[in-house]
Amino acid sequence: MVGIHPLVLQLKFTRNEFRRGLKGLSDEDARKRLMPMNCISWNVGHLAWQEQRYFLYYGQGLMPFPDVQEAYSYGAPASTPYLSEVLAYWRKITAANDSWLESLTTEKLQEHYIKPDGKPGTRILGALLLRTIIITGTIPAKTWRYGRCWGTLTCRNSWAISIARRPTCRNKRGMERNNIK
Repeated sequence: MVGIHPLVLQLKFTRNEFRRGLKGLSDEDARKRLMPMNCISWNVGHLAWQEQRYFLYYGQGLMPFPDVQEAYSYGAPASTPYLSEVLAYWRKITAANDSWLESLTTEKLQEHYIKPDGKPGTRILGALLLRTIIITGTIPAKTWRYGRCWGTLTCRNSWAISIARRPTCRNKRGMERNNIK
C-alpha cells in the first residue's frame, strides 16, 4: 500500500494549525478589518473557495457551493461574514476533498489540471496544492496583527517573514536597518 503523499500530509498539518489558531476567536474579532487586509472570516471563506476550486472543481469536476465561488474568489469584494458560516463551508469542503487528496501520487501532482472545456489548465496540481498550503499558513500572520499569536512554528515564521519584508531605511550613519516601529 502506498502512503499519503508528503505534500498532502503537509496540507493536513497546516489545516490543523489553522484550526488551532481559530480556537477562542470571537466572531466579532474575526469580522474586524485591519485595512488594507480582509478580515479573518473573509479569509476563511477564501480558503474554502480555494480548496473547492482547486480540489473539488479542477480535481473532480464538482462545485457544491457556488455561493462560495462568488463571494470569496480572488478579486471578490471585501465583506465581513460570520465566522461560523464560512467555517462550516470550509469544513464541508475540506472533508469532501480528503479522500481525493489522499489518493494523489507524485505523478498525478505533476499533471496539469483539466479545465471544464477539456483543455489542460496552466498550472499543475502540485502547484495548486503548494499554493493552498502557503495560503492556509498565512492566517497566523494575519492573526498576530490582532494580537493573537499562539506560538506555533507557523506563526513565528510568518512574523519573521513579515519583519524581513518591511522596507529598510538608513540610520544617521548611513547603515541600512529594518524599519521596525
